[in-house]
Amino acid sequence: MQDKLLEMVPVPLSYMTIMIREITQNDQEVAELLQGTGIEPSSLLDPDCTITLAQQLKLFEKAAKQDAGIALALGLKANILTHGPLGQAMLSSETFRDALKVLCKYAKTRNPVVQYDFKETSNLAVLEFSQMVDLKGARILYTEGSMATVKTFLKFFLAEKFKDINFYFSYLPPTHADLYEELLECPVVFSWTKDQVTFPLEYLDIPMPLAEATALDIALLQCEGFISQAAEDFGVVGRIKATLFELESQFPDLKNMASLLNMTPRTLSRHLNESGYSFQSIVNEVLEIRACHYLINSNKSVKEIASILGYAVVSNFRRAFKSWTGESPNVYQNKHKQS
Repeated sequence: MQDKLLEMVPVPLSYMTIMIREITQNDQEVAELLQGTGIEPSSLLDPDCTITLAQQLKLFEKAAKQDAGIALALGLKANILTHGPLGQAMLSSETFRDALKVLCKYAKTRNPVVQYDFKETSNLAVLEFSQMVDLKGARILYTEGSMATVKTFLKFFLAEKFKDINFYFSYLPPTHADLYEELLECPVVFSWTKDQVTFPLEYLDIPMPLAEATALDIALLQCEGFISQAAEDFGVVGRIKATLFELESQFPDLKNMASLLNMTPRTLSRHLNESGYSFQSIVNEVLEIRACHYLINSNKSVKEIASILGYAVVSNFRRAFKSWTGESPNVYQNKHKQS
């Protein structure tokens, strides 16, 4: 089921275009790199072209075989405006705190399966990164690219104040671990509990040099438009999934979901029948994705995860998880946690 979602999720080709230019020298090398991905070389000339997440993963993995540090390099090569309205909205925000809030809310406009969460402690600001889908072999690549992007943001916005910043990664040091501190220009810690960046709390109040209210409003409207368009492109199945991903727990039944989507239960049922999905199969797919996410990216116990996902009895969750993945939650976690 998760493979279906990867085929449905659209992502900008522009990021991959930067990567392709970085590791190829001529048209023949470009064609060889794209072979088997379903991406046409001519698509690279279209700045608005999108590909599926499945295609992006395949291309990422092929590129990493040529250059293990390609994801880090990609995140550093992409400047703030490469990120479209999201980048413009961050650029136009009043303070660095406001820019980070924009990132957390609208990162999904660039890739719907990545998530940033921002929090403040007594003396540190913490920006956490997570993936809403189990990306398996591409998990580290995606984390590298996303965290390198954060480094680009930090260096751009903080300028000469770019110091006292630390990067933490939830996996074991990869074979190219020496590149991390060299490229991120900050202390790096592996085998941490989460993928996160920390920096002094006072940085949050730094004013943005290009803050402009009108430009911010326009960029935020464009971000909202991207989200709305993505929902339309997904169709009713995609809209249901997007809605479920927005909810913390206790998913609605079909009647309440229909209300959230501004349609009658009968209309929603008809759309689902036409698409070949049942409402429960969609709920199960999202539950599986979220369960896998929590098992890999958090320190929550199986009992806690079961509760978050709405299972009052943990044995029912264990049974459901095994029906989805063929493995118990503990086996799955042990197999994927540090992979």
